[in-house]
Amino acid sequence: MPHQHAPAFTPEAASASSTGGAGERQSLPALQAKMKRDPEGYEEELRQLRRHFGSSVFLFRQQASLASTSSSGDGGEVAKELGDLALFLAHVAPFYPEDLADLPDQIGGLLDTNARARRRRGSVCTSCRR
Repeated sequence: MPHQHAPAFTPEAASASSTGGAGERQSLPALQAKMKRDPEGYEEELRQLRRHFGSSVFLFRQQASLASTSSSGDGGEVAKELGDLALFLAHVAPFYPEDLADLPDQIGGLLDTNARARRRRGSVCTSCRR
């Protein structure tokens, strides 16, 4: 019989505290704890978070490529959300080894994308250039 639990993560709940007015939505730390206790019962939430992570990666890469051709904003909001999701998925990865096997490579690729975008914009620390 399937487990009954609260509704899945929603992006709006990521910044909400577990007690602060998010209604039935869950914060990432609360969901993380539940996923660690019952991995099988939260497989659908994992799939939703993976899709959300993929969308955030896409947006991050788009902003990085736009930033290399313009002097517009740095995309800090997308980067923050992406960082939160990456950290969350890294914490639950041991409980979903097959589903998240490619996560380290994805995160490494993101770091590379960000570093290349910063180099193109000239944002690299001047003491680092030799």
